[in-house]
Amino acid sequence: MRRWLALALLLAAAPLVAPGDAHALRCGTDLIDVGDTRAEVRAKCGEPLDVARRVVTQTIRQRVAAGAAVMRTVSTVVETWTMNFGPQKLMQEITFANGQVQHIRTLDRGFREDRLGGLDRPVRLGDTPSQVRSAWGAPADTSRRVEDRTVAQRLDDLTAAATTVSVEVEVWIFNFGPRRFMRQVTFVDGRVESVETLSRGFVDGD
Repeated sequence: MRRWLALALLLAAAPLVAPGDAHALRCGTDLIDVGDTRAEVRAKCGEPLDVARRVVTQTIRQRVAAGAAVMRTVSTVVETWTMNFGPQKLMQEITFANGQVQHIRTLDRGFREDRLGGLDRPVRLGDTPSQVRSAWGAPADTSRRVEDRTVAQRLDDLTAAATTVSVEVEVWIFNFGPRRFMRQVTFVDGRVESVETLSRGFVDGD
């Protein structure tokens, strides 16, 4: 049972972690490392700029003696924080699994929210909300929903797995005024999935 549980937790986390991402993060004189809790990170590094949440449900179908099959399910709550420490430091992305630090990833240079860019700065697929905000400023409108997505995976000849992920979808609308077209940016779990061009912008108050 313990062996199966360890395998299931590893599979649940596997899509979330890229090799080489995990490392420690220093906030002032304090150190954040894998296994730290959200409360410890908040106390040492302050509040996150952006937070994205999702639930990963891993179902394992394991064949046992006499051809019988046993279904096991493990759910992992995943939360991703983006930390902005200002223009002199790089932003950091901290991913928690069930309330503990899973890995830490370095992003672009931070920014001051009172000195944001405009449409001339590019937004790319995979960018975080913090990166989009630093490029285009605050959106004119936002909406949010949750979608369930299922991914099938065969582990070997005897074991198959199906992962059901509840993803957070967030849509931002940017208005750059009547001389330019508005843009719609769609995030899935805190990453840009698409950027679309809409109708011409408008002057606030029209």
